[in-house]
Amino acid sequence: MKRITKIFPLIAIAAALCSCGDDRSSEFYEMTKENQWMYNTMKESYLWGDSIGEIRQQAFFANTAKFFSQLTYKTDDTSFFTDSIESTTYGFKFSLMRDPLGIAPAKVYALVEYVEPESVAATAGLERGMWISTINGKNINMGTGAALTDGAAITLGINQILFDDNTEEYMWEELPQIDMQAASKVKASSIPIVEIINGTNNRIGYILCNSFDNESAIAGIDDALSTFSSQGVTDIVLDLRYNRSHSLANAAKIAAAFMPADKQGNLFCSLYKDLKLTIKEDVMLPQATASIGDKPLYIITTAQTHGTANALIKAIRLARGSSACKVVGEAAKGGNLVTECMESPYRFKINPVTAIVIDANGEPLAPTAPDYRLTEIGDYKHIYPLGDKQEYILYNIAYIIENGTLPANK
Repeated sequence: MKRITKIFPLIAIAAALCSCGDDRSSEFYEMTKENQWMYNTMKESYLWGDSIGEIRQQAFFANTAKFFSQLTYKTDDTSFFTDSIESTTYGFKFSLMRDPLGIAPAKVYALVEYVEPESVAATAGLERGMWISTINGKNINMGTGAALTDGAAITLGINQILFDDNTEEYMWEELPQIDMQAASKVKASSIPIVEIINGTNNRIGYILCNSFDNESAIAGIDDALSTFSSQGVTDIVLDLRYNRSHSLANAAKIAAAFMPADKQGNLFCSLYKDLKLTIKEDVMLPQATASIGDKPLYIITTAQTHGTANALIKAIRLARGSSACKVVGEAAKGGNLVTECMESPYRFKINPVTAIVIDANGEPLAPTAPDYRLTEIGDYKHIYPLGDKQEYILYNIAYIIENGTLPANK
């Protein structure tokens, strides 16, 4: 990676300030130091760094988020800016939709899909499968998303879907309201759920992996696979439906754990650090601490699956073959660009694109199309906990394992 920092626009601006009589360059540097750091870092490391020209003096006085957007290439929708102050959240994921029963077609509900352990939402009693209908007594709408993510203490109206034996129809039932405290900082769990599910002729090991981006994910996978080995698991499900990881190194470590020993140590992927594809860096597969690479593997993806999950899936399928590693769910998002998190000395981080990812076959990385297409909320009338054998996608995977195909009435 190139390490030449170009500062000539800043020198020119400082000189202009000095020409006014009094030397005010120190004032300029102090007032714009955050954006100066960002400018030099982007010039040095950003994939399109060479396209960043001189910046007008006034631009350096913009807020950091706006300045970052001014530096990114016009077609780049992958790089992103984050405030390094830990954000607060209620701690749950949801989907907004109009009345799925069609009773009141204009009414909007928020289906709770996942609740982070030890979050404000979990403490309040919010659970996967609940339907939020109101906030502080007011109906929600399709633009309510932000109000369910972060904010002050709120009261939620809660409903559930029940089957009425008398009318033989599904109906809404109102549940007690949930009082939720103000959003707070939450440390997301990398591996919140590990389960073993008994089938007719098999034992399925299930892992919900929400992130590769810290060492707890590696330890969690190792522990889960060791348990599966000792408990006679025959098939493994790796659930990446909410995985938005960035660490390629950790993705390689986890991928190795699902490969045979003779495939470990091989190429995971390659990174090209310039647009001409001349500066190359290889990412290798390590030797796994725990490995269970001889078991059939099913990987769950959805439209919420982003980032290095795609590299992990492609590497495993190249090493083991598509027959031993099936993808179930929806197509993941992402392309062949990788971002790198760069912490500033200030109160923000930048995540610019720093490389083009090429898989072990020498092809640009792309999301793997599902072998079996299923929508996570395809059976919205019966939303079970993740890891429960009745949960829609997991139920269908169990059926595939037993019968080799999806059920006719999936």
